[in-house]
Amino acid sequence: MVILAPFYIGGVFLFSYGYELYNLPKALRLTAIVVFLTLAAVIIVAVLLLTLGAAGGNRESRSSRSSRSTSASSSGGGSSWGGPWPWPIFLGGLGGFGGPRQTITREVIREVPAAPVEPPPPQPVQCPYCGSSYLPAEHNFACPNCGAPAPETSPQMSTAN
Repeated sequence: MVILAPFYIGGVFLFSYGYELYNLPKALRLTAIVVFLTLAAVIIVAVLLLTLGAAGGNRESRSSRSSRSTSASSSGGGSSWGGPWPWPIFLGGLGGFGGPRQTITREVIREVPAAPVEPPPPQPVQCPYCGSSYLPAEHNFACPNCGAPAPETSPQMSTAN
């Protein structure tokens, strides 16, 4: 963090210098405020992590001897999530520095589009006036014998309109 601090402060200064429209005293004041707030936030988070780590260590010391031996063997002898230091949270469990890498395999499901569904073939209707059977779509929705309109209940009537 000490190595990266000058780069962070320089970046904050450049932002502040542009934000304050090239006014150097205001830019320096804004830089100091932002760096102070950042430092305070880092210290607060570090104290919080140390406090939570110590609380986890106290919980572990109060547990029975058998559960301690089980947790020590499962954690590999180092500090675990509830140990006194929070560093294994960042370094050990993510496979980067301290822990073994995990291989994650996932099944890839490929969706195949379904075959297009064809509409059902046209069904003949019976004329209510003369009783002849015909396909309404082929005869302009009128009976070829008597010229009466096709019945309203025809499935082809609903698709044609």
